[in-house]
This record gives sequence, C-alpha cells and structure tokens, in this order.
Amino acid sequence: MPKRKPPKKDESPSLKKLLRRRVAIHESGHVVAAWFDPHLPKVTKVTIKPRLDKDYLGFARIKFKREHWSLVTEAVGRALVKFSLGGMMAERACLPEHARGVYADLEWATGFAYDMAGFYGMSSEFGPFAFASLRSHPLSEATKARADAHVEKTLRACEKLVAADFKKRKQLIIKLAHALLKEETLKAKDIKKILGKRPERLK
Repeated sequence: MPKRKPPKKDESPSLKKLLRRRVAIHESGHVVAAWFDPHLPKVTKVTIKPRLDKDYLGFARIKFKREHWSLVTEAVGRALVKFSLGGMMAERACLPEHARGVYADLEWATGFAYDMAGFYGMSSEFGPFAFASLRSHPLSEATKARADAHVEKTLRACEKLVAADFKKRKQLIIKLAHALLKEETLKAKDIKKILGKRPERLK
C-alpha cells in the first residue's frame, strides 16, 4: 500500500517498538477491510518489513490484476476505497489516535473517489459527462463544489461502513497485528488461519 516515512536511525528502541505496533495495526486494517469484502480478490501478502529504498514501512497486497480495471464497477470502486481507508480506520479503532502516516492512503482514496465520478462515469449526479478527471479538468465553481460534495459523501459513506465493520472485527485486527509483529510477513494461507475463510467473491 502507500509509502510512509521510514523511522530515523536515532529513534529509541521504545519508539521503534511503538512504531512497529502502529504499522502492524495499520496494515492489518487494510487486510481485514479487503478479506471480508466479496467485491475484492484475496489478499496475497502483508508485511511490516520496512524498505527504506522504497520509502515504506509495510504494505498489504491484493491480487488485483491489470485486466481487473476494465471490470471495475461502483461496488468494486467503493470496496477499493474502503481497502485504502482500512489502515487509518484500524488505527482509530485500536489506538488512541491515528498518525500522520495515513496521508498517502487518504490521498489515494480521495483521488479514486474523484475518478469514479469523473473518469469511470459511476456518478448518477454527473451522468454521461466525460471529465478527464474532476481533480484537474477545468470546471465552473458550481460544478467543482458539486464534485467536492459528491466525493466527500462517498468517502464518508465508506468510512462509516469500515467503522461499523471494524467495531465487530477489532479483535481480529489485533490478532493479525500480533502475528505480524512476530512473523513480520504473512501470506494468504497464514492470514486465512487467523481470519478464517473469505466470503465467495462476487463475479
């Protein structure tokens, strides 16, 4: 998933431990958000091993192939937004407050919500208009305000759904995070042992 700023070399062991725990919770949130969503393919890998050359502290990967983009529906689009919000929502559910490291996830979710309406034509409000992107296309102030309101509505709806889901599955997030802290990297079969069987994927 999105890149995050790596820890500084002079961080104390206690700070590093707190950071690893936060990253584990964060990535577990992405996994749980995707694992139980029938609109998404399975999670293939999650890790909290930092890659300083890639500038990230961890990631969760779903098996979303290039050809899947031609089959993206509004339901799949919303599922992808919820997947992106999963890290922040897990931190919010399991920790006192979420950290600034979620900005890249929020940037992606917001950008994709704009693209759903302005590029993929998934908004009944904007109908058959074909904007290259609602973020960059020259728009009147009135249309831009409508676009912003539409995107905010989409994000808040997804946020609400993830919050309700995580209220039920908080212990699974914590359990998965503990496994990540121990193993650092988990594959699909490892995740299945912790979270159980996934729902049948909708075609």
